Amino acid sequence: MKVGDFPIGAGRTFVVAECGVNHGGSLDNALRLILDANEAGVDTVKFQCFDPEHLAARRATRADVLSLAGGVPLIDLYR
Repeated sequence: MKVGDFPIGAGRTFVVAECGVNHGGSLDNALRLILDANEAGVDTVKFQCFDPEHLAARRATRADVLSLAGGVPLIDLYR
């Protein structure tokens, strides 16, 4: 199997660094995450980008697992 031109399997693991949304919308932060991942020896990085307006209903309040949010609307947490 290949990821692009990179063969995986047969004793070689393809390592993906999950950067998620830790860039906070900042290109500089995203580039730093890429450089740090490269320094750590990963093969690629994965980011998540989303529009809060399409992720949560304006009236939705925090989930119970987000108890530190103190009732803040979810859409505000995602911004």
